[in-house]
Parts: sequence; structure tokens; C-alpha cells
Amino acid sequence: MRRQVKTDLRGAVAVVSLALAAGADPRAPDQGFDPALRAELAAAVAALRANRAVAAVLLRAGAGGWPDAADPLSERAASELAPGLDALADALAALGKPVVVALGGRLSAAALALAVAAGWRIAARDTVFVLPQIVLATLPGAGLMVRAARRAGAAAALRLVQPGHAIELNEALGLGLLDGVVEEGDADAAALSVAQSLATATAGAAMPPQRADGAGLGDPAAFLAEVAAARSALPQVPQPLREARARAIDCVEAALLLATPEALQFAQVAQDDLDAAPACRALTHVAAAERRVIGQIETAAANAVQRVGFWEMGSAAAPLADALSVAGFAVVLGAADEAALAEALAAVALRQQAAEAAGRISAAARAAAWARIEGAERGEGLAGCSWVLSNAEAAAALPPDLPLVLAGELAPEFAAAPALRPVAPRLVELVPPAGAPGLVATIAAVLARARITPLRTGAAPGGIAARLVARAYAAAERAVLAGARPDQVDAALGVADPLFRRADRLGLPRIATEMRALGRAPGPLILRLLADRQAGTPSTFYRGAAVPPDRAVAEVTALLPGLRAEAGIAAVPLTAMQIRARVMAELADEGAAMLQSGVALAAGDIDLAALAALGLPRASGGPMHIADTVGLLATRTLLRNLGPLGAPAPEALWDVLIRNGRRFGDLDRG
Repeated sequence: MRRQVKTDLRGAVAVVSLALAAGADPRAPDQGFDPALRAELAAAVAALRANRAVAAVLLRAGAGGWPDAADPLSERAASELAPGLDALADALAALGKPVVVALGGRLSAAALALAVAAGWRIAARDTVFVLPQIVLATLPGAGLMVRAARRAGAAAALRLVQPGHAIELNEALGLGLLDGVVEEGDADAAALSVAQSLATATAGAAMPPQRADGAGLGDPAAFLAEVAAARSALPQVPQPLREARARAIDCVEAALLLATPEALQFAQVAQDDLDAAPACRALTHVAAAERRVIGQIETAAANAVQRVGFWEMGSAAAPLADALSVAGFAVVLGAADEAALAEALAAVALRQQAAEAAGRISAAARAAAWARIEGAERGEGLAGCSWVLSNAEAAAALPPDLPLVLAGELAPEFAAAPALRPVAPRLVELVPPAGAPGLVATIAAVLARARITPLRTGAAPGGIAARLVARAYAAAERAVLAGARPDQVDAALGVADPLFRRADRLGLPRIATEMRALGRAPGPLILRLLADRQAGTPSTFYRGAAVPPDRAVAEVTALLPGLRAEAGIAAVPLTAMQIRARVMAELADEGAAMLQSGVALAAGDIDLAALAALGLPRASGGPMHIADTVGLLATRTLLRNLGPLGAPAPEALWDVLIRNGRRFGDLDRG
């Protein structure tokens, strides 16, 4: 979505509009304050500064609403062609003429930064500010934190960096971020009226109401108390975001303690530091991967869908059925057996009750979602469903005219049916069949509306997530054979569900079966534990309740010298960093194999699947991002060094990318 700056004179008021360019497609992704728009706006501001006929300025969005880039960090940096957003905000603040900004709809941090740099902000009732920078482990730019603190105080400024928090109009007004609200009518017209009154005001005349620069600094003691309270709460902030929150507090404090130019420079340095940090780069990569998936979906395809069905899925249907009902879709849970149907309904009810208890949905929203759930004991009760999810065996009993989606894998007897593999509550894999592209598009649109990310995969059995999990077990076992203990591997990976504890919970026979099915043979340690199980002895990695992890794995650790000797492995103690490097490298190699074979369609998809299926920290970015960051040459060398431990040779894709000076991320950008 391309925009351009248009300037119209209304008497002594210059109306500056950030309008859609002629011929621009309003459905195209919004580029936000891209270099071209920044250059045009900078030129317009400079011309207005020099134009003596202009006494006041109105800045408005125009058609298409305010610029709102999908990647909020793409708007920041200056270039040879355009100034940075910070320079634009400084130019507005120093224009020397009253600037009024008309606000409405969804506004990004960039738009708010320019508005706060101006003199007056007049908002429509639908105004909402969305500032995602803190969840990317960085800060809103263009001096927003400093100027907001100067106008509205420390607490108000820090609300701008509350993770996952959108600021709606009433809150923004209460925080002092706005100077006026148009309850009914046109905010542009109201803002123009304010600008006209400012343009014609004589010396000493009363000015329109305004939260002036410096108004938030009137009580230094209270300001510093709010800063101190924010610092004391830092331990409660999740670790990946803690540094960004701490730097935000520093910037707010600087607004009081430093002169404005020095405070703005201080904030710019903090922002630049955070933008370059590994956490921000990783989180930005994950967000871009998610946008890529959602951006390929024709969301309008969900408009015709009203009902979705499940047949003989039991409690496994609960996460998806719950999400769909909350999103407004009617859901039919079907089972021929009354007890199985009751189990499925109860599982959904329990999820919705838990969501209400946790404050994720209101009581009214839960009641509405539950009202959209119904049961059916016959396949005919699924009539009218846009698609029905079932496993292949149970689907044989369904009426043939029902649009079928298979749970798990494609099946030759249902050649037109796509497959759906749940990976996590908010991520599934979607496997298209040879035909029925329309149904796949509809499913993806429905899932996206329910805030579930659908990863499209190739038709090979297993899918992305299952292959990553199988390779993770193999890599973790190799790290143990190389010299680590199982508890050290679990601790080093930092995942929500540690691998060896997960293996104990699910059972080694199941893990070994899944590994073999996906071409990853269990290693000597897993095979030894399986043999012990057949002999009737304990076969878990952790043994003993309420004991430290190193003692809980002591019995398994005692087996390792003999297994290493049989395999000719000389054990070397591994640091946590070395363990992570080995496992992530193997996961990246598995990803390379899936990209080569067509199982995965994008490197970012592999990272999203790894985060969801393995519970890797979001701030890690996933294995493909880690390989790109560490360097493909160094990662390939590490993979080759793992060969004596049984690791497969690196996939050929490593050689191709290294030879051409490319990274995995480049594949996603074409």
C-alpha cells in the first residue's frame, strides 16, 4: 500500500494528508512510514517552515488510515534517500508553528510518536494505539518515550511499553496523550477548526486546551517515585523483555533529569542498542515468519463458513473446537457413542471454564462460545458443516457428501481430503491433497480467524513438527553420549517441556516408534533402556521423586561409560552453550532436509514449528534463525564433527547456500 504526502492550503492552515497514492491497491500490505513517505513528509515540513503564509498545520491520515507497517522496525532507520522517523518527529516539534494532528482508527507507535511531537492531538472515538515494540524486545522510536513522559508523566509513558497492551481512546485520554476527543462527527473537521483558531489567534489570546510539553514533569518527586516503582517490578517481567523494559524506564527517567535534546539522544542510543541485540533480532524474525504465513491466506474465504464439524475425535478436538467457537463459528462435535460424545463436550467445557477463570475471556464471551457448541450422534447431524475433521478409519462411516478433513495424514481412499495435524493450541500443519485447493484455502482462513497459525506442508508423512521432535531426541541422546548428563541437556535447552522428562512421561516405546517411523533410529542409550524395560527393570531417564536432577539421573548416568566404550566415544564434558549448539545445529539440518524434500515450504515455517512443538523460547528465533545468526559455515562444520557420534552428514543444501553466499532466511524472501 503506497502512500504520498498531499498538502492543501485552507486559508492560513496547511492540511498535510498521508493519502493513498493514485492507483495504489488498498488491499496490499501497508508499508507504513517507508523511506519514500518519510522523504516526502520531510520535504513538506521544510516547505511549511519556510512558507510565511502558513500560520498553522493540520496533519491527518487521509484515505487508507494512518500508515501502519507490518514490520514496525522497518520505519526507523535513516538512509541516503530519507530521514529517520526520529528526525521527522524533531522537525515537527521544531516547526515553529502550531501543529494539530487528527487521529482515528488503529495507530502505530510511529504515528503516535509524530502526534506526541506535535502540539495538539484530536482523536476520533475509534482511536486505538497498538505498540508492539516491547514484545520485540525493543522500544518505540522517534523519541516517543521521552516526549510522552514530558507531556503525561512517567506512569503514562511506561504504559506504552506494557506487553500485549493496546491503548484505547479512554485510556489514552486518561493518560494525557490526547488533547481532545470527537464523540460524534469528523475528527479531521474538528482538528481543522482547532488549527484555524490557532492560525488566527492574536498575541495573548486563549489557546485551545492542550497537554503541553513539560506538563508531566510538574511533580519531580512523584515522577521519580513512579520510576522507582517500575524498576522494583522489573523481576516480574519475562526475561527476554526485561532489558527493553529496563531501558524504557531509563529513557523515562532521562526525560526528567536531562535537557530534551540530550534525553532524546539517550533514548535513541537505547533503541539502537536494543534493535541490534540478539533477542530483538530473533523476535522480529519470528514475527515476520508469522506474518508471512498469515499474509498468504485469503481471509475472506472464511466469510461463508458458519459451522465446522468433528467426528469421533474425542477430547483431542477440544483445543481446536474451543478456539473456533470463541472466534464465532458454530461447532458440531460428533460421536456414535454417547460416552465418547460426552467426553468431547466436557473437554471443551473445561477449557472454556479455565479460560474464564484465568481472565482470558469474559463470562459473557464464554457463555456465547459454549452456546455455539452442539453434539451429534449420527453423521447426518454434521450436515451444513463447511468441513468435518475426522481420522480416516472413522470417516468411512460419514455421508460421502460431507467435506472431509483428515486428522494426521492424507489417505488414498479420500483423495480429495486435505489433512490437518495439530501441533500446539495455536499452530497446526495443513497438508493439501492433489485437488480441492478451495477447501484448503477455506480451512486456512477459518483457522486464521480463530488466531491459529496454519502451516502448509508437503505431503510426506510426519510433517514438520514430528520430524523436528524425532531429530531433537536423537540429537539430545548424542549430546549425552558425548559427555553430558540427561538433566544437563534438559537444562541447557531451556524448553518448557524438557526432552528427557517428556520421554519419561510419554514412554520410551512410543518415542522409539515415532523416531523409527521418521527415519531416526534410537541410539544405544535409548535401546539399552528399552531392553531394561523388557527385562522388567526401570526404563526412565529420571528416577526417584523429590530428588535433585543430577541424582535422579544417576542410574542412567552410570550406564554411560559402558555404552561410550562400546561405541568408541571418548566423553568430554559439555557446557550448556555447547549442548544448545549441537542440538540446534541438528534441528537446522533436519530443517534443511525438509526444505530440500518439500516437506517444509519456508525456513520460517520450520522455526515456528520448532517453537511450538519443542517449546523453544520465542527469543531464540528457532533453529534456522540460529544457524543464520551463527553462520552456515560454522554450523556445517559442527554438523560434520558430530558424524562420529552417529549424526547424519549435513544436507546438500548447506553447501549450496554457502557457495552462493546466502542464508536460510533468504529463501523465504525469494
